[in-house]
Amino acid sequence: HCYAVSRSELLADYQGGSLRRYLADKGLPLTRTYSLIGARLPNREEAARRLMPRHAPWRTVLTRSRDRTGQPVELAQSISRADRFQYQVAP
Repeated sequence: HCYAVSRSELLADYQGGSLRRYLADKGLPLTRTYSLIGARLPNREEAARRLMPRHAPWRTVLTRSRDRTGQPVELAQSISRADRFQYQVAP
């Protein structure tokens, strides 16, 4: 996760748990405004670190979230095993 430098004071007391809930409790609810979902194969080091075969694809998600005024606050990239992933799109 990368956060806007202007919001760093909010993160100083973060101790763990849901970061989105923590920020909302501090008065900064975030709205996901962009998600790019993809797949790729891990390189040798990534596969070894996660104890998975190199031929097993990963699911990747790049997400941008904004505050109430529309200012970008968070850019997050997540990677998970594609064979253990389920995605639901709801209106």
